[in-house]
This record gives sequence, structure tokens and C-alpha cells, in this order.
Amino acid sequence: MPNYIVDPTLFYAEGAVVNWTTAARRLGIQQPVSLAFVAPAAQPVIQLRWMLRATSSLASQPPMGLPTEPFMVWQRPHGLRDEKPLTIEQRSLLFSNQVAVTWPGNSMSHVTAVVNASGGGLLIAYAGAPTLSDVVGFAIVPAGAGVSVSIAAPVIEGLLFSNNISVISVTGVESGPLSQASGWKPVELVGLPVKQADWSGIGKHGEPQGLTGAFTDAPTAAIARLKRGAPPFGWAPNLAAGVPAPPWTAPDFASLVHEVNVSALNDLKPIAATYPPNQQGAQKITVHLPPPENSSGQQMSEGGSTSQISPLAMLLMAASTDPFLNLVLGFGTAYPYAPESNLRITPRYDYMITAHYERGLDGFSDPADYAAIVPAPGAALPPPPPANLVTPALGILRPLLTNGSWRASTRLSWDRSPLAQLFRTASFAAARAGITPHISTEALMDKRDSGGFRTIAINNVKTDPPDPEYWRIHVIDRELPIPVNPGSLQLKYGAAIQDIYGQWTPWSTADTTVQQPAVDRVRIAKATLLPTLPATGTVCPASLEIEFLWDWRIRSPQQITFVGNLYAAATTGSPPPSLSVPSGLPRSIGGGQPALILNFNGADQPVAASGMSIIALNEAGDAQVAFGAAQGSNRRFRVTLSGFSLDFGPTGHVGLALWARAQEHIAPQRTGPWSENPTVVSSSDPRPPVVPVAHVLLGSLPDASGQSHARLSWTAQPNAGGYFVYEATETTLLQANRLPEATPDQTLDDRLLILKNAFHANPSRLPFTRMNATLLQGTSTDVTMPRGSTSIHVYVVLGVSAGQVESDWPGGATPEDSLMAIAAPHIMNPAAPTIEVASFFDPSATPPAYKAKISIATRPGPRPRKIELHRVRVDDAAKELDSMGPAILRLQPAAPGWNVTQTTDSNGLSFISTAAGLDAPSGSWRRVWYRATAWTELDPTRGGLPGRSPASNAAWVVLPPSDPPMLSVFTFGAGPTPASFIVQWTCASPRRKTPLGPHKVAVRATLPGAPPKTAPLFALDSTLDQLDNTAPAGVSGVWIASAPGVSPVVYRALIYRANVSDVVNFAVRITDPIGRTGEQLATIPSGAVDPAPDLSALHVQKIAGPHARTLLTFSSSVPLVAPVDGPYVIKVTAAFKKAIIFLPAITRTIDLPAGSIPTVMHPAGPAPDIQIARDAGSGPLHTYTVSCLGVVTGFDVRISAPDGRIVQKTQVVS
Repeated sequence: MPNYIVDPTLFYAEGAVVNWTTAARRLGIQQPVSLAFVAPAAQPVIQLRWMLRATSSLASQPPMGLPTEPFMVWQRPHGLRDEKPLTIEQRSLLFSNQVAVTWPGNSMSHVTAVVNASGGGLLIAYAGAPTLSDVVGFAIVPAGAGVSVSIAAPVIEGLLFSNNISVISVTGVESGPLSQASGWKPVELVGLPVKQADWSGIGKHGEPQGLTGAFTDAPTAAIARLKRGAPPFGWAPNLAAGVPAPPWTAPDFASLVHEVNVSALNDLKPIAATYPPNQQGAQKITVHLPPPENSSGQQMSEGGSTSQISPLAMLLMAASTDPFLNLVLGFGTAYPYAPESNLRITPRYDYMITAHYERGLDGFSDPADYAAIVPAPGAALPPPPPANLVTPALGILRPLLTNGSWRASTRLSWDRSPLAQLFRTASFAAARAGITPHISTEALMDKRDSGGFRTIAINNVKTDPPDPEYWRIHVIDRELPIPVNPGSLQLKYGAAIQDIYGQWTPWSTADTTVQQPAVDRVRIAKATLLPTLPATGTVCPASLEIEFLWDWRIRSPQQITFVGNLYAAATTGSPPPSLSVPSGLPRSIGGGQPALILNFNGADQPVAASGMSIIALNEAGDAQVAFGAAQGSNRRFRVTLSGFSLDFGPTGHVGLALWARAQEHIAPQRTGPWSENPTVVSSSDPRPPVVPVAHVLLGSLPDASGQSHARLSWTAQPNAGGYFVYEATETTLLQANRLPEATPDQTLDDRLLILKNAFHANPSRLPFTRMNATLLQGTSTDVTMPRGSTSIHVYVVLGVSAGQVESDWPGGATPEDSLMAIAAPHIMNPAAPTIEVASFFDPSATPPAYKAKISIATRPGPRPRKIELHRVRVDDAAKELDSMGPAILRLQPAAPGWNVTQTTDSNGLSFISTAAGLDAPSGSWRRVWYRATAWTELDPTRGGLPGRSPASNAAWVVLPPSDPPMLSVFTFGAGPTPASFIVQWTCASPRRKTPLGPHKVAVRATLPGAPPKTAPLFALDSTLDQLDNTAPAGVSGVWIASAPGVSPVVYRALIYRANVSDVVNFAVRITDPIGRTGEQLATIPSGAVDPAPDLSALHVQKIAGPHARTLLTFSSSVPLVAPVDGPYVIKVTAAFKKAIIFLPAITRTIDLPAGSIPTVMHPAGPAPDIQIARDAGSGPLHTYTVSCLGVVTGFDVRISAPDGRIVQKTQVVS
């Protein structure tokens, strides 16, 4: 025989005897049905499984690909063994009542121990560490002296005995020498189920194979293996009592052979033909991934994506997780296990699987043969059922169609089974049944093309980012329709696990209830009270205009109802006196009118009642469209309701608090909630005020009819029985005296002086007209100047005696003194100014900063004496002056820091012509908008009142921050592979494109000392707005790790280097739109990125007393601040002295990230208790103290790095 290499880390095999009758009873299947490929159905079967290592990062463990030819299965009687004595070491385990027995040298495949067992006990074999996950077998030790007990397993590296057993001697058979032992006979040739013609020239794949002496073609041999070893039945028939499970069926074997060739082996064939075995696992192909789709099959508009997969890795994963695929792909076989007819005993055999590599693993070396030993397979243990099932709801998805069902997303989760060698959990099944209302059980698995369901593989691959619940297995029920009526669904979820041989656990179940959301609220987009002027009085007729939106994608409405509270408001926007939802919508304050109800009855257009009009709008609300699809998904309506009467007498303002709710059209026609908060709108008195006339030279502002009023008063005259008032206008007096009309540059005083001079020269009565027909009895009266009057109105008052004798007309030396002159005023509104804004860098500022250089110029017209400057950063707010807020600056001729230029007109009056200055808001990449307005002052000489101009044009400028992009210091973490690493940094520069352009990013990862023109490991030249939000898969790349809107933005880079020993120079540069840069550089040394965990200076101190304590101190320099890939974790386990001899020892464990360990201990709890604290020093070496209340027998300290490396020490307390 060849000199076989036995290395379980590269080529491993295991086996077990599966008793299908026992397995059926365990699942409640009393009479398992015999399938066509099993005869009889319940016959025990020897199951063999093996696996290759396809990839490896260790030089001592080269990767293995496909062998040159099919695997050979060998058999020899188990009794033919040549055991040798072993030099053993025995030690008591700290935390259990067991003794560990080990030996130097190689692992064993069969061990026999001679022991003294006072009361019997248990022998456990393990490979690796003496933990549950490494147990490979066990045997019962009978009571007695000199008892011999044997155990076999593919790899045995130690034994565990109960502490009442003393070990005398141990003998064993090494796995390697066993492969060279005599007695091996070939049983079967097992290979890929491929046709020899299709794989011609690729090794010996596809050549005849099968049981020795009965060779056949490879596909037929694979079907024979399935007939011998495939499970005759599947999972339990019921999820729970009265709830059937999905029917289990086996795949059609011939179809399964075709399926694996199409889906797996055809992709592997060119790799097997081209690459040596040790390179096959690293070869990947590109596969197309279709775009995501919903439950109805609707796909996203994108064209999908691609992914890189390894065909060999996919083949091995399939073979290691599915009993059917294992057998059909040639990584397992099975044989009947029947007792001999005469002796009625079960023969026991050792098995060996060999793999031949004609040119070695590298394709050009000498032949190499590997062997995996399965000594005397024992009974297969059943896998543990899923434990601690929970079914948290993940969310609710909106209906796919209007009035359709809401869809629930639910997660089924349970504890991940331990990685134990005694049982191999390979895959699982999941199902869901509707309890109320009843829905037939549905499998949450895909179907195989060859028949039956494709079970879901259980793997232990680390994900990036890591699964926050890595210790659990999850199944997502993506989209489950919730019935509209009753609107809820009570579900029962089930999960079952199978091992690699096809043994299933019973179903574990969990119940949950999902409900559809409440009816959506009506969104009131806008509400307006529109009063009109009344003929008289304080009550104004008005109408109410409401714009609202309803999401038509979810439900069509039956009706939408509006109610409100109309009230007198002290000011605009005053809240309502009560927030209780009223029953109606009053049309006047204190009114009792009913609610406003819009009846849709499920139609696109509601029915308009009397006094109401309704139009359809687009979603933006800026255009009227037809009712229906033209409105979009969120349909917007505007309803106008007339018949309101608003009384502005009490306060001058009327407020309305408005609520709305909707009723669904689809049965059961649920009614939604009222608006969470009312929409409050106000309307103010629209009537123009009547300005009272004062005893001044200027009259009032024009009233609604354009007339100006003034109060004319005089001193009472003796014996006057009444008075007549005479009026003349400036025009009539000038014409009577043949004088020219006044010019625009003359003031009122200038014009009045001309009139008085003319009246002094000619005090004629002819230009005057008497105003009153009857005598005025008082000493004052109202006078009215007509609409649009710009003349001076002159008045003369004459007294009339009781005898109807009128006073003399003014004359004498100063007749002009009897004249009373009044003119109508006017508001002087200057023309809109112009404004220009430019960015200006001020190096003299502290710190130097960008500022806005502003230039404002006025225009001809009324003379401005003041300029107001408005500023805002919100683009939409700059559209109107009134939305820009109050002025930030009021410029007058002496404004500090501004250059204000004045010009003097022909009358000697100065006014502002230009203004220039700087504004320095905080730096930002957003636009800064400016507008300006000009104001006049009171000018009594011309009858002018102050007025504001229209707003200037809107001008914007971008004032960048004073600093260039600022990058944080790099932080590092391990990547998904040993040679890869992650770099993280932050930057507050905006990710989105600015008005001046985007921020650019450049990333380089290079090897120092590489020859010129050597391509970098990674290079990126892009803009921040083009970076992805997800990490790259399997390749180097940069992405954004923080959520949208978070500042500063967190960036990460994943870099793959060819070898972990490579030194890498890493640099990041961010350039802003004006060319300023910020960068960070770092050199990543060879080796692991994360520091190796260290543990030293363990010391125990016992404190006696009524509350005895045990202190453990140790030191470590692991970082307190977690690297990018996660924290360093410190785990301390303390074993306490037994209180009762026959009870197991008590242990307490504390497990915390290093940075989360407090510096002060809390008060101790009841014994046994454990606490931990660290010193408050700056490090890097920190001392940790563990305090235990109670008597401790030993400590175990374990420090884990985020990349999986650990350091562990045990301290016995004597």
C-alpha cells in the first residue's frame, strides 16, 4: 500500500450507525413508510462522510483540491489492531469533577484504558481541548478493578474520566500507522457523478466506480449510494398537535444527479482541468445577481449586479450540509448494518477513505496519497433541537396595490447549536402555519429542481459587519400578507435541524401575532380663511380653503371628515382655548354647524355638497389636474367651503383649529384617528382703518375712497351766532392772480409763501367757495380734500351775527394771516435698490476667513435715507423678502464699518446713493442670500410720509469655511481575512455636492520600496458624493459607514494585501471645491493590525473573616478603546468551593469589553459573587482586580482580541 498521509486538519472523515427505526420513533413516526430506494425502510445503515480543506492561510496546512481520481473506501475488521502503550499525564480539571488524561505525540484512532472504578463512571474522548464542542465519543465504565474499556474515533487527543476512577494504563492505535496496517480491503470507489465523456482528460473523474466487483458509470454509482444511504423519511409530520408540517419528499435521484452537474460541477470542470489541486479553491467565477424583487415578482429598475464565488468552495459547502448532496457528490457513502444470521452479533469494522494526487497538491510533485480513518463507527447521536425560539416582528410593508393587504416581515430566531463533534448539525428547515385565521402550513424554503425542499445550510462564517447576535440562527419571513378583515394574523413558526446523515430533530415552535397598522391620518397641507370686506359693521363674510393629502397607494377613502373650533384670537397664530376635538365645524364664533364630510365612496372624485367646491391638484400643489392617476400616489385636494361669518369686532383676529380623519372604503371600513394636533390658521381684520384727523398742517392719509381729511378749528368770536367756512385751492388762487403752477422742486412752505403773497396783494373773495349752507355753531369742523389732491387747500372762517350780518372779508395790512392752509400727505416709496455680492478672503481676520463683499445702489425717485439688509441661508426662504426674517443691518449715513455715499439734491436734501461693506457670517458650503430695501424719512415740507421700497434682486454667495478639510487620526481594525485590514477616519466636510462643486477624495495604499511604476495595492480618485454606503464584497474599497445626516461623516477603507507580512503605506487626501486639501498618512506594519492580547502577573490574595474574599490581580496592555473591528474582551471564571460534597462546584463568570470594566467596584452581592475593576491609570499596561465573595478554588482568565486571537491562563487557589 502507498505511504498514506494522515492529517485530519486537511482530510477528515467520520461515520456512524443510523438506526432509522429509532429515528422515526423519536419524531413520532410509528410506521415509517418504505421508500422505493430503501429495503427495508428501518434497516440500520453505516454512514460515512469525509471532507477536504479547500483553502488555507497556513503554510503547514496547504489547501487541497479535487484528487486525481475518485476516493477509495477501505474496510478491515476492528479487532485487527496493534495497540502500543502510551505515556500518559493526568491532571484534575479546575472547574469539573473530572480527570484529564493526555499523552505526547500523535493523535489516536483507538484507545483502550485499564482502570479501577469503585462505582462505575464515564469515559469521554476528545480532540482539541477538554470542552463539550471537542468531545468525539464516550463509553460507560463498569464498576470493578482492572476494568478494560475501549473507545474509537477518527481523532482522539485525550480522555476524561470521572474523578472516582483511577487510570492504570492506556494503550492506543495511532491514526497514521493504522492506515498502513494489514487487513485493509477495498470496498468502494466513490467519485463525482459526471459522465466520463464530458470530463475526458481531467484526471480519472467519471471513470467506472461503485462497489468493488460491481463497477458502473459514475452517475449510476451515485444513485446507488443514494439508495443505500439517503434518509427514508424527513422531519416530523406535525409542527405541533393539530398543526401539520409541510410534506417532506425526497428528490428524484436521477434528476438530482442532473441538477448538481448543471448547477455546480459544470462550473468546476474548467478549474479542475486548468489548475493544480492546491489552487482550485482560490479560483472564482463571476455570477449574475438579478435585481431585488418583491413577493409579487416585481423587480427594481436596475439591471442587477454580479458576485464572485468559488465553485469548489460551493461544492464542499453543499456536500457538508446536505445528506443527499453529500452522497450524490461523492463525499459520503453508506452500507447496510445487519447482524450475522448465525451468531446474532454485529460485526465491527474500521473504515479508511483515501485520496490520490498523481502529481501532488501543487501539480508538479511526486504522487501524494492522503487517508482519513473512521475506526468502528458507533451509534449516531441525534442532533439537539432548536432552543429558545423567538419571533420578533421586523416591520410592516405597505400594500402592493390600493386596498390590498399589508405585509408583515418577521424573523424566526433560535440559539445556534454548539460545534460538537458528537453530532453534526448541517442544515435546518423552517415553516409557518396560520392559526387564526387558518392558513395551511408553508415551508420557508426553496424547492429543489429535482423535487423536495432545499434545506438551509448552517454555517459559522463571520460576517462584516459582524452579526450582533452571532450565537443565534435567523430565518426571515420576508412578506406575509395580513388579511384586511380581521386585520390580524396569529401564526405558529417551526424550526427543525438535521445532521449530515439526515436525522431530524422534532419541531420547535414559537407563536406570534401580526397586525395591520391603524388607518393613516389625513395630512392637512394648508388651510386659509378668506374674508371679504363688509358693506358695514365688523362681521365679514368669508370662505374656508383646505388643501389635504391622502396616500392612495394604501387605501381609497370612504369619507373624510373635518371638524374645527372657530374663536376670537388675541394675535395672529394664537392657540385655541381648548384642544378637545369638537363635533362640528362652526361657520361663526359660537355657531353649531355640522362637520364637513367629503364622501368618496372609494371613487377618485368626492361628491361636492352645497356651498362647497373641490378640485384635484398635483402632489406639489402648484397645478390643477384631473381627478385620479394624474394626482400621483399622495393625492392632493383643495376644498373651498363658503358661508362663514367672521366678527373682527372683539379682537381684530379670528382663529380656526382644524382636525381631520378618514374612513377606509374597504370592509370593515375602519375609521382612523383625528389629527394628532390641530392645524391652526388665523385671519385678521381686512377693513382699512380710519385714521383720525389731527390739528396739523397735513391732513390724514387717504381713506378707502382716496379722500384726505383734516380738522379745521378757530377761535370763538364775540356775538357770533354761527360761522361760514370758505375754501379755495392752490390752483384757483394762482389762476386768479395769473401765477404759474408750482414746480416739483418747491416745498409746501415755498408754495404757501407764494399764495400768501398773492392774497396779500389781492385779497379777493372770488376764488373762494362757501362750504356750508347753514351756520356752524361750534368752533371747528371737518374738511375733506378730494381723491388724488396735491394742491394746498386754503380756508377762511367768517362769523355771522344774530342779525345775519357777516364779518368783513380779510383785508388791511396782513390779510394773509386769516388764511388756514392744509395739504393731503402721501407716502414716499423709493424704487427698489440693486445689490451685488462677491466672495472675499480676508487674511487679516483672526482666523483668516471668507467674507461677503456687498455693494448696494439706490435708484432715482423718492430720496432714501436708510437701507435695510436681509440675509438667509435657506434657498426657498430667499424667494420672498418677508420669509427672510428681520433685517440683519440698518444702514444710515454714519453706519460703522460701511462706506455710505450721500448725494445732495437741488433743494439741499441729502440721501443715500451707494453703500459698500463686508458681512462675515460663519463659513459654510451653503449659499448665503441677500436682499436690500430702501426707506424714506418724514418730509413735512413736501407732505411726505416714510415708505419702504420693493425688495432688491436676490444675490447669493458661498463663503467657504476658513479651514481646509480636516481629517481625523486614523483608527484601524482587522479585515475579513488575516492579511486584510480596515482603516477608519472622519471628516466634517459635506458629502453632497456644493454650489461650487463636489469635494474630491483620493486614497492610496502602496508597498514601500516597490519598483517604480508598480501599481498600488489600491487607488481611488472620486468625489465624496459618489462613495457607496456599503462595504465592498471581497475587494478593496472605500465606503461611508455613518448614517445619512450624521456629522462628521465616518469613512472606512478595506485593504487586501497579498501577505500579512507586507508593510503598507496608506494615505487619504480630501480636496474642497476651491482647491484646499487635508490629508492623513499612516504606515501599517507587517503582521496583524490588532495588537496581540497579553496576560501577565497573575496573583491571588485571600482575605479571611466572616465575609471571606479572594482577590485575583493580573495585568494586560490590551487597548481600552476598541479598534474598528470590535473590542478586546476579558472573561474571568471563578470556581467556588463546594458547599455540599455531592453537588457540582459553583462557578461565576464575568465577561466584559476591556473599556467597559469600571474603575470602582460596586458593593458585593450575596455569596458567591464576582466583580472586576481596573486601575484608573493612563496605561498602556493596566492592572485588573477580580474580587470574589466566598471561597474560591481557582480562576480561569481569557482575553480575546477582536480578530479571534486569545490568551488564556489558569490560576489555582491553594
